Amino acid sequence: MRLYRQIVVMLLLALLAGPARASLIGDEILWSTVVNGSVSGTMPLIVDENTFEYASPLPFGVAILDIADSSIWFAVTNNATSTTFPGLEQYIFSDLDWVGSPGQIVDVILTQDGFLGPPITIDSFTPDSVTVNLAGIFLAQPDISGFFQLNLVVEHDTPGVPLPSGAALLLLGLVLLSLFRNGEQ
Repeated sequence: MRLYRQIVVMLLLALLAGPARASLIGDEILWSTVVNGSVSGTMPLIVDENTFEYASPLPFGVAILDIADSSIWFAVTNNATSTTFPGLEQYIFSDLDWVGSPGQIVDVILTQDGFLGPPITIDSFTPDSVTVNLAGIFLAQPDISGFFQLNLVVEHDTPGVPLPSGAALLLLGLVLLSLFRNGEQ
């Protein structure tokens, strides 16, 4: 009878568990850089929840890219007197597939600070990519950081889950009650 109780408890826990949360964690995305009108490089990145996806020393400071559940954060620190990014036009983040529940990007909310020049803007987005316009940005002083964050608004394709009927729930309750009562005798 002890085995029946364990099975019943496991079934109840399985019924109570909610659907998996959709996330970019665990996905492989592509990060492309557009310089002087052409893609100068594309880097595949595996999204990991515990580390930066990209952290690299640069001649003028450090660049860091971090991707979370549904956001992309990029920062540059400046150790030079002034830092410009000649020819840099765009970053393209593509192949954004959600782990846990398929979905598509329906909006992108941009936050930025520290960079000077024209504002960073979203050039475009598709259901699985975002293109960010960085043309003309610069950092003007040493020890200044610039960052931007993209918060992705996503609609997830969640299939309808049929709900058990009231009679099925009543029957399940009676079966469980009889199993427990028989176990105590």
